[in-house]
Amino acid sequence: MNVINSYQFAHIEIYARKPSGLSSSSGRRTVKQILGEASRLPSYCPHIKEIHPPATLEGYPIEQLEHQLEKYLQQNLAVKNVNGNAQFRQARQDTFVLLTAIYSYPEPVETYNEIVGREFFDACLVFHTNEFGSVDCAVMHIDESYPHIHVFTFTNNGKKLHPGHSAKILAIEAGVPARERAHIYKDAMRDFQTRFHREVAEQFDMERDGPKRPRINSKDYKAAKKREQISDEHERSESENKIKKSKLLKQRLEDESRAILERNRVTDQERRYKSLIEKMEENFITIKKELSSEISDLKKENSDLLQLVAKLRITEGSEIEPKPR
Repeated sequence: MNVINSYQFAHIEIYARKPSGLSSSSGRRTVKQILGEASRLPSYCPHIKEIHPPATLEGYPIEQLEHQLEKYLQQNLAVKNVNGNAQFRQARQDTFVLLTAIYSYPEPVETYNEIVGREFFDACLVFHTNEFGSVDCAVMHIDESYPHIHVFTFTNNGKKLHPGHSAKILAIEAGVPARERAHIYKDAMRDFQTRFHREVAEQFDMERDGPKRPRINSKDYKAAKKREQISDEHERSESENKIKKSKLLKQRLEDESRAILERNRVTDQERRYKSLIEKMEENFITIKKELSSEISDLKKENSDLLQLVAKLRITEGSEIEPKPR
């Protein structure tokens, strides 16, 4: 068997058809929402850039799962103890009726080895069956960072099927104080991760635990958060100042550009006006020359006419003188 060297990832959750009226459950996702995401309906997958249809590995087709769940709940009534008597009734809308597990293969989809990956996911399905019962649907996704499968199991009481919640229920029935129940829940979930590592992940050379954050006391944690907040505020202030300076610089450059364009526009107008004036002056000089020539011609013609008139007068004078008798 080919193996890889990385960390395991197995996560389980339970869902109801409608959220409970309790404030702690108001933000939980519903069966419809989780199946919408697993089906890769775009309205439920805003976090995925390029959606690929899921591949069904086992069980019902994902698009039929909500309908098949309703049929299951009609055929498998929930048992409720009333005054020591068992009564059968349909599960409430806010009862957890769908257990979902996500098992991820820790190799990027770009380098995913389908043969080894399928061996791993087959082992996950066997583990899931042993832990929770039948696999009513299993689909595989390869449109996120790592290949992973969603495995769905029907139930009329999800809390009894979920290892953490079932351990907490037993603790309540045993009268364990409330402050200790959270530790019991966490211990049960750690045991689940240990079983998954022993039965599946270890066979593929996966580590049980990933890198862990260092544990610090409350006082140091608050001080670190305060320093982080101050650092964030300082970075935000610097970022805002840079943005403000950038806007001012941009505005100044735009103003200077407009001023240069305006000066160029005025210069162009002046150049056009100067060229027009020069042409007018040239035309004026030409017209002046033409007028001077015409005036000279007129003066010459006038002189010629005056001389002709003078001659005519002399001629007429000689003709009217009396002849000697």
